[in-house]
Amino acid sequence: MMEIERLKGLKVAEEREQVRMQARRKGAVVIVDQIQEREIERIKQREMLQKEQEQMARQIENQR
Repeated sequence: MMEIERLKGLKVAEEREQVRMQARRKGAVVIVDQIQEREIERIKQREMLQKEQEQMARQIENQR
């Protein structure tokens, strides 16, 4: 009888560990997604800044 209880306890502990590992994987995926989103936003900001600089350079050239 004690062996059955011990095996049940081991199974419950294993299931908890699996749930915890899945949660960690999901958390890691969220972090990776956030990093990618921030990188995309930085690229967009750089492109927008470059376009603004080019436009200002054209305006300055046109005023001369």
